[in-house]
Amino acid sequence: MQIQRPSGRTLIMTAVILLLYFNVGEAVTRTDRFQAKFARPTWGSRHPHFERQLDRLNHIVNQVGPVDCLFLGSSMVINDIDPLLFANAYRNESGQDIRCFNFGVDGLTALGAAALAEILVKDYQPRLLVYGTDARDYVVKPQADDAAVILDTPWIRYRLGEFSIEGWLYDNSSLLRYRRPLRNLLQLNFTRSFWNQDSPSEWSKYGFIPEERVSEFVKTPPDPESELVHVQYYYGLLSDYEMLPENLLALDEIASLADKNTEVLILEMPVPDTYFTFFGDDGRDYVTFLNNVEAVAGKHSLMFWNTTAENLIPETGWADYSHLNAEGAKIFSEWLGKKSPGQ
Repeated sequence: MQIQRPSGRTLIMTAVILLLYFNVGEAVTRTDRFQAKFARPTWGSRHPHFERQLDRLNHIVNQVGPVDCLFLGSSMVINDIDPLLFANAYRNESGQDIRCFNFGVDGLTALGAAALAEILVKDYQPRLLVYGTDARDYVVKPQADDAAVILDTPWIRYRLGEFSIEGWLYDNSSLLRYRRPLRNLLQLNFTRSFWNQDSPSEWSKYGFIPEERVSEFVKTPPDPESELVHVQYYYGLLSDYEMLPENLLALDEIASLADKNTEVLILEMPVPDTYFTFFGDDGRDYVTFLNNVEAVAGKHSLMFWNTTAENLIPETGWADYSHLNAEGAKIFSEWLGKKSPGQ
């Protein structure tokens, strides 16, 4: 028996067939029918919520049209700002229609927000970018997972100018972004994760996720010995408060995105009075946070709204020490819509 090397013609035919398969795959995965039926795409990130938000934003733009404003920030933004209520209040106050999307991402830091803001403004060109921020955003180190999970995403690094084949492919290939359901299809693995399980309600189509719980414990200061995970998390970050220079630089980068086409608003996300207990110094570090953010906003002639001082939220409007529930989000979103710039 003799083993013959494949001829040049065989190699060419193989390459042609593979190229054909890739082209067909690209064409199929770009269709609305495919994308509606199969599991949402991936951009190579370890952060599934970021990918869900990006997919929902793209769906809104493709199905409804461009967005006029984007809300960006951590889970405080996700839970606190209803873009539909905001738009209704804005319309009632100004007589102008506005379409908004809540691009809050769980755990997002100032560094992650700066990276996303640059991409979002370039791709979607909103008239208004609202960055909702909190004292916690400026103490998380770049190597911490809250920051790295966004910053290490190949697609994001590529979009920010760091070339890689992987990043380029995620940016250009729909086939790669849908590789997971396609791999399952080839393996005849029709699990629940294979199909698109995402059937968001009208408000969550626009990125908002309301919290229904009402937390009575928010009335009392947090206990350092509490077993609640978020209480320990905030004590660990805020009790020895220090705003890191790289995080303030990230805020400066967000502010610098303001131009004649996009207005930038820096918004303090509201917190209850008991939140200041986390700082351990009667709130002096909280004032430092406000002053530093206000200084960056002033450098770029931007507005910075200190919302906690407004005392907008009743005791029944909190989900925990840093998030609003649905009642609080309604109050805050409508207040924000009535007060927003551009009216």
